[in-house]
Amino acid sequence: MASNSSPLLINESPLQVLPSLAVALGNVNEAIILQQIQCLLKEPKSGRVDKNGQKYIRRTFEEWHGQFPWLSVRSIKEQFKSLKDKGIVIAKNFSEGGFSRTLWYSINYDKFDEFMQKNSQTKRLNEFTSH
Repeated sequence: MASNSSPLLINESPLQVLPSLAVALGNVNEAIILQQIQCLLKEPKSGRVDKNGQKYIRRTFEEWHGQFPWLSVRSIKEQFKSLKDKGIVIAKNFSEGGFSRTLWYSINYDKFDEFMQKNSQTKRLNEFTSH
């Protein structure tokens, strides 16, 4: 009789991502990272709020690697750079004396909405012009 369990089937907390987010960003790893930032920001006891009321979570790239073990640290840095270049992820250093280089991350929801709206308009235009 075949086993009804496998170590590759969900036996741990899964990372979730909507396929439409991955398509919009053009990168499934960016989508997973962005969704994980969102989940961490929603945890009531995690993070820090800046003077403008924006919540941030703190992680080193090595800690992110623990959450995304299929990605190298270098690849994670590249994914974060891309999300920051899009304006979707904000990174700040709250260290008073500059002693810590660990960054705090948040999501710029206005830029995210703009990006998603622009992406959906571009996609509709491409669908229209390809017929």
